[in-house]
Amino acid sequence: MQDNLQGEAPGRQIKRPLHIADASVDDKGRLKVPVDFAEYLESFGGKTLFITTLDERIGLIYPESKWESNMDKLWQSDDLDAAKTTDLDAKAYGGRAEIGEAGRTLLPANFRKTLGIEPKKTQVFLNCLEGCVQVFTEQVYDEIRTENRMKRAGAHAHLSKIGFIH
Repeated sequence: MQDNLQGEAPGRQIKRPLHIADASVDDKGRLKVPVDFAEYLESFGGKTLFITTLDERIGLIYPESKWESNMDKLWQSDDLDAAKTTDLDAKAYGGRAEIGEAGRTLLPANFRKTLGIEPKKTQVFLNCLEGCVQVFTEQVYDEIRTENRMKRAGAHAHLSKIGFIH
């Protein structure tokens, strides 16, 4: 499903970017977020983000409002153990951040360490999902693409069945 969200400007539609972006992390640990990704994140209501990982492999950048909404749903579910685990892990591996000038956002030190992101050395890739941006190191991105190659035949059969591809 394609996100169509009201941005801060009345009547302006912000669409989820449909490409993988390569990005860099500067010597201070700031991620340079591409303009279209920053606009998408900001369309949820501001520049405040929550950055974390839940699997110690893939980074997640959420608009703070979206993260809080997801956590509210989790705390209201019948699995409080999952809520406690997710809440603690998310805080242990990440934290709040702001999209600053020129689209830079400081990645929490514990987030960078967990994912193996070294400032000025590690290239990262960004993928936009519904309401968040995934962050992959080059190694993880390559691993995921290899995993996807193995799943592709089944996925194409399903896409064909639902009329997505012919």
